[in-house]
Amino acid sequence: MLVYGPPGAGKSEFLLKLLAHNILDQGRAAIMVTSNREPEAVLEELRRIEPVLESRRDSVHLDLIDAYRGTVGLFASEQTFPTASCSDLSGLSITMGKVAKTINSPDLLIVFDRLTPIYLMNGANALKFVQTTLLRYAAEGRRVVVAIDEGCGRQEDITAMTSLAGAIIRLYSEGSQRKLDIIKYPGISPTTFAIASEETRQLRCRTQLTVGTENYQTHYAMLTENKIRPQLDDWIDLLWIQLVLWGGMAWDPIRFPKALYSLTKDLQMHCVKNSEALWTEEDRKYMQELVEKVNIHDPISAANFFEGGNESMTSKRYFRMKLEPTSKENLLQCNKEESAICWGLTDVGSPLCFYDCGALAGSLTHLDKDGCEWEVYEQQCIGTGHERCTLVCSPNPTKEFQASFSGLTCQEADKLGRNTLNEILKRVEGGRSIAARPQLGDYAHLALFQEVTSVPALSDDHYLMAMRMAGARVGSQLATELSERGLNKDEATRMLEQIYLKMKAGRLEVAETVRMFENGETAGIKIGEQICFFTTGLLNGFFNQNMNRKVKKTKCIGQNDRYCEWQLY
Repeated sequence: MLVYGPPGAGKSEFLLKLLAHNILDQGRAAIMVTSNREPEAVLEELRRIEPVLESRRDSVHLDLIDAYRGTVGLFASEQTFPTASCSDLSGLSITMGKVAKTINSPDLLIVFDRLTPIYLMNGANALKFVQTTLLRYAAEGRRVVVAIDEGCGRQEDITAMTSLAGAIIRLYSEGSQRKLDIIKYPGISPTTFAIASEETRQLRCRTQLTVGTENYQTHYAMLTENKIRPQLDDWIDLLWIQLVLWGGMAWDPIRFPKALYSLTKDLQMHCVKNSEALWTEEDRKYMQELVEKVNIHDPISAANFFEGGNESMTSKRYFRMKLEPTSKENLLQCNKEESAICWGLTDVGSPLCFYDCGALAGSLTHLDKDGCEWEVYEQQCIGTGHERCTLVCSPNPTKEFQASFSGLTCQEADKLGRNTLNEILKRVEGGRSIAARPQLGDYAHLALFQEVTSVPALSDDHYLMAMRMAGARVGSQLATELSERGLNKDEATRMLEQIYLKMKAGRLEVAETVRMFENGETAGIKIGEQICFFTTGLLNGFFNQNMNRKVKKTKCIGQNDRYCEWQLY
């Protein structure tokens, strides 16, 4: 059975309810392959759905296969679950076979959540995996249920998968309702059900990381003083920033931009509040007088106030902006040029500046004395073929705001990521970048890179997963590209070091261990735990493809170490 639908439609929850029914009510043995989160998180969610599972755990037979950690470079201190990698389909098939042989049940249920990482890491080879592995289990009489995200790949590949399925169910949202379409099922005519839509489960949201005064002070200091990285300085190439964004977008083009927008908005609101501890008394008095004078609902007053914001954004090379009134009451318009997020990405067909919109929305909401919740959407973008970006700011959500998050598909984001990777290689080889801006140049401040990588990932589980998976995929793609260009393993490794240095993403040294000094993802962020989500995924994907080896993180700047370090095994 194939279960598909857009990201966030409830596929994982549907699979877990199906799994619980089979192991608890039917007494059926089951294997669940989890490829987009840790097995521990799956079990926690399963217990939430069926609390009785805890008291009956000794009487049910459920085995989980961890295909997530091996993909993104996470290392479990205790090997509780069999592990595999989404990039190694042969190894995954062998692991599934070993577990199935141990259970030795002809009525076995196999649940695969989900096939999307398999497809995004392997392309059309994912279809071969379905044919040679999953269909083989189905032919042996085992029940196989697979979930995949709608729009994650070429339509012909998805169509081929649906043609192989004996049953097809589509989940999606329509307005405030969640719908379930039975497209094909033995003995049941095609039909549609409206199902109860539970309140969205809150993911781990540790905004205390960014709300904490000490961390905000570090971030504020980074915004005001260029002294975080003594050798590389505090600038990072636009192409590296864009590579991360499109990598994350390819995993989830619906929820990722929404998360980036909302988390950036939250960061902007709290950053000002918590950085006040760094201000001198004179600065505090000046800012208080300035804020008291501004009336966000007066277009002229708001535009004058944000002239200072334009100086800050320009000095950090984020973008150049000018806030202007519009003909519509209560609406403001921000004309933005040379944005680090979308520069050079012409005619993509979709607005791209979700970070910029979130940052402006956070500033307006923070300054609004009436307590209005401002929202900002992009009316025009370089990505939609315009010469500059135009943001529309409203104190109330609009239909245009809600619609602004649905435009880019997985395939389009993947194409952007691949093109960006090729531009990076061109830069390393001495070519001119499409990201070169006439006034602001090739680089943006390090703070921007962290505000689209580590900072939001530390506040939201789904964003963190997207960063890890994006890194793993980029690393695998890079190793494949370098191999196709004729580089051997050692030459490819040296090229990886050059890429990091050229992009100013960090000083990478690969020997018996992998070390990175002045890592752009972690520099200045010391919270007592490992960060490096994108970087670890990239290194794991690269060395898995290049040397058939994986990485284990042993040191991190985030843990107050002098450098980040990974062991190769």
